[in-house]
Amino acid sequence: MRLHRLEISAFGPFAGNERIDFDALAEHGLFLLNGPTGAGKTSILDAVCFALYGSLPGARQGSKALKSHHAAAEAEPSVLLEFTAQGRRFEVRRSPEWSRPSARSSAGWVIQKASTHVRELSDGEWRPLTSRNDEAGALLGDVLGMAREQFTRVVLLPQGEFASFLRAKASERVDLLEKLFGTQRFAEVEAQLGVLAQSARTAAEIAEQAAVAHVMRLEAEVAAHAGPSAGVRGFSREDSDHPGSDHIGSDHTGSDHMGPGHPASVSVPALDPDAPVEPAHVRAMFAWADEAFGWQHEVAAEERETANKTVAAARAEAEALERALEDTGELELARARKAAWEAGAGEHLERNRRLAGHRAASSLRAALTEADRSSKVLATATVGAFAALEAAAAVGWTPEPRLAAPLGAAGEPGTGPGTGDLWDPGTGRGIQSDEEPLIPAVEEARRAASSASADAAVLAERVSVERELTELEARVGADRALLAAATARATAFAESADALDAELAALEEERARLEPAAAALAVSRFEAESAEAVVTAVQEHGQALRTVNEAEMQYDGLRAAALNARQSWLELRERRLEQTAAELAAHLAEGAPCPVCGSPEHPAPAVGAQNPLLLVDAERAAARESEAAVEDERRARDAVASARARLAGVDARGGATDPDKAVRLLEEKLAGVQRAVEAQARLTLITGRRGGLVQRRDTALAGRDEASALRIRAEESVLRASEEVERRRAEVEVLRAGFATVEARRVDVAARARTLGALADSLIGHRNAEVAKTRAAEILSAALAETEFQDEAAARSALMDAADAARAESQASDYDAEGQRLSGLFGSAAVRRALAAESGGVAPSRDDLARLRASEGEAERRLRDADLAATDASGARKRCLALRERFEDSVPALEKTRARSHALGELARTARGQGDNERRMSLHSYVLAARLEQVATAATERLLAMSDGRFSLEHSDALAARGAASGLGLEVVDGWTGQKRDPSTLSGGESFMASLALALALADVVQHESGGIDIETLFVDEGFGSLDEQALEQVMDAIEGLRAGGRVVGLVSHVPELKQRIPAQIRVSKGRDGSHVESVGLVPAVPA
Repeated sequence: MRLHRLEISAFGPFAGNERIDFDALAEHGLFLLNGPTGAGKTSILDAVCFALYGSLPGARQGSKALKSHHAAAEAEPSVLLEFTAQGRRFEVRRSPEWSRPSARSSAGWVIQKASTHVRELSDGEWRPLTSRNDEAGALLGDVLGMAREQFTRVVLLPQGEFASFLRAKASERVDLLEKLFGTQRFAEVEAQLGVLAQSARTAAEIAEQAAVAHVMRLEAEVAAHAGPSAGVRGFSREDSDHPGSDHIGSDHTGSDHMGPGHPASVSVPALDPDAPVEPAHVRAMFAWADEAFGWQHEVAAEERETANKTVAAARAEAEALERALEDTGELELARARKAAWEAGAGEHLERNRRLAGHRAASSLRAALTEADRSSKVLATATVGAFAALEAAAAVGWTPEPRLAAPLGAAGEPGTGPGTGDLWDPGTGRGIQSDEEPLIPAVEEARRAASSASADAAVLAERVSVERELTELEARVGADRALLAAATARATAFAESADALDAELAALEEERARLEPAAAALAVSRFEAESAEAVVTAVQEHGQALRTVNEAEMQYDGLRAAALNARQSWLELRERRLEQTAAELAAHLAEGAPCPVCGSPEHPAPAVGAQNPLLLVDAERAAARESEAAVEDERRARDAVASARARLAGVDARGGATDPDKAVRLLEEKLAGVQRAVEAQARLTLITGRRGGLVQRRDTALAGRDEASALRIRAEESVLRASEEVERRRAEVEVLRAGFATVEARRVDVAARARTLGALADSLIGHRNAEVAKTRAAEILSAALAETEFQDEAAARSALMDAADAARAESQASDYDAEGQRLSGLFGSAAVRRALAAESGGVAPSRDDLARLRASEGEAERRLRDADLAATDASGARKRCLALRERFEDSVPALEKTRARSHALGELARTARGQGDNERRMSLHSYVLAARLEQVATAATERLLAMSDGRFSLEHSDALAARGAASGLGLEVVDGWTGQKRDPSTLSGGESFMASLALALALADVVQHESGGIDIETLFVDEGFGSLDEQALEQVMDAIEGLRAGGRVVGLVSHVPELKQRIPAQIRVSKGRDGSHVESVGLVPAVPA
């Protein structure tokens, strides 16, 4: 990896923009990074690390205050790094999270989230790769091939930290070596071996318990059938000659005891729980159990027959009483439903009455609808007719007095036929709507319209006379003016053309100014849509964030539940193991040696509280619950990841943008769209206006030429034109008849004709609407006469809404159906039986039924006990046989699991540095020791050169004292004395050389372990001040060797002698306004 360019802005101590050209430094191969303490030398290395990994190295990695305190409040902190890795050239720009000033925020600032942009140089052009923080981290991690911890010790060599590493104890070197070489997988192997060993131990314990469980199950079978006199291991704790044995089993009402002479009285020798089970002894146990279970079956069969008869009698009596109670319940229910049905009778009658009226009124629905429609049509026609009359009055037309008279004797205005009278008493204008005056009025209007149309046609033909007069007058004026008039006219046309040209130029200038704004319409709309998408994402961000919080809360709860479930399983497992100890303790005898410790004394034997088989089942159930809880936790964790991915998607679309900022941006973009739309509309107007101006300009030019021709013809036609003008003028005055022009008079006459024609049509339409209304009223009256309704209002009130009518019909039908159901219910057999019992004074009681059911239950219990005893006895022989077969099968399995548990346990202890592991080295410590040995070998090569052949480093795996872990020791071999020394005995300068050699060696080994990535830019931090002149010379020779193959080495130091030895330098200076970077002594880089 080679660095090319670093740009720092408002980052760390740097308030402004600082730039470092590593390509120029590469021309020298070695450069010095120097400056006073606290100026920011280390901050430059921090900036490189932050650009690549998004965090700082070492102890500073948790810091979030990365923005420079010297920078302006609005300055954005950022780092830009250009570098080459694996033959590819990248540019990464990162900005940390910082507080941006905001006028809208109540706090005065808002949190600006961290951002990352990565580009790659491809075919001479920078191509964007990603702008997401997580994708950038994964991409750069793959390209670099190193984690941050490795990078900070391979590229940014912290010499002081390696000095501590050199002097540290073996156990203290583990953390650094694990971070550098990533040996976590070997620690995982250790853990996995431990899990396998634990699993094998558990399997062996289970197999042990399974083998013992078969015998315990046989004992449990015998104990359950032979009663309390049966022993746990010996099957009989009483001798058959016991005085009380003659009375055992004398009560044949139960099966808890076995009688005298039965196999239960035979004593079988007890089993040793710590010794292998003898097959012959087990077979004797099974033979004894077979005889005992046969005798139990005979006794249980007799009890079962007696109990069966008792159950049948009690059941029949209880069922009869239960049927009587059910019949009484049916009667009570029927009476309650009938009472409710009778209470709704009045409502039912009213509902039927309303439905009958609705059905009768439904036949009038069409006539009512038509009457409403004709009234609306007449009202519309009346309004139109009045409007036509007003328009006719406006053009000066009024009907004859006989047609315009009020209604008079016919009634008051508005009370004639229908409601559409055309007389307005307020204005005293209109026409009666009776047919007798209406028709002449229509004919009069049509005659007036026809006359006006004829006058308009004549005027249209004579309009040309007025135009000819104008032309003659103009020609006479032009002839009289002769050359002066023609010249003046030509001059006027020329001036008009010039003015039009100037106006056209102004329009062209405005068009040129508006075209860019109009052309940006598509871009403005795209930007507005993008801003709107950001506003939408901001609105979705809150919900997505709430979803993440809810998912995380659910995950926390399920995780706690999973931990609780696992704890419960472990507690049950511990109790089961304790129970095993209790079983062993149960067979201890006073004076007999303990099978575990061998002691003949047993002061505190373990006590068990539960059946071990129940504990095994409970443990398995708890294990299954733990697995289910873990699965629920996994699904919740997936839900959290999905919610976070959705939140990240919303953030990628701008969801984290400040809402006020997003809204302002949207408003600005929409305003831009509006300006572009207005510009386009203005351009359209300009284009239309320009065409008219061009036409007018061309007309002006043509007029100028025409004026010149008129000058020539003026003298010839002046006399003829003057006489013709007088004659035409008189004719035009007659045609105008007081109007400004003949055309104005023609337009007025034509408008009058149209208005009067429209009036005639409106009057006819009004009359037709009135006739239709009258006809509809007659039809409705005839229809009403055939119904029971007194008038139209009564019919309308009887009509129901369709939904109300349907609901009423449904309710009436339900009521009738309920009546029929009640009739059937009172005729049912159950109700009849209840009525008969009631009339006979019989009242069934729930208490009597409870007593009968209790008696039946007791009899059934005795029957079940007898049946269960018989079934158990008949099935015990098969179970005992199966137990014997499983016991025989469990013996080889037990031996196998014991051997596997022992082998895996020894292997796991060895991997953990325990057991027979003499050096107490764990597996991952062993791997780290091998890596440390490689590092020591590589460090020796450089240390020999630096120390003039005196010192070398050796890896030591000497056994540590007091059982401590071994294998990570380092020793310094002094070539002058031949003695091995502890690194802590070295002087300051010797310690610096050794730690520098160690740091360089670690960098080489880690580089090799990372896949051989070329490290072409290397930094060495501090420590040179402890060297004398000769030692410094030797160290510098070793560092010069690092430049082999084009590697660039940067030394971070403020040793004065290095400033003299190394011309290429990056100087960091500090001041009140922050730190600044200056490159000195550089040869300009050769362009790539």
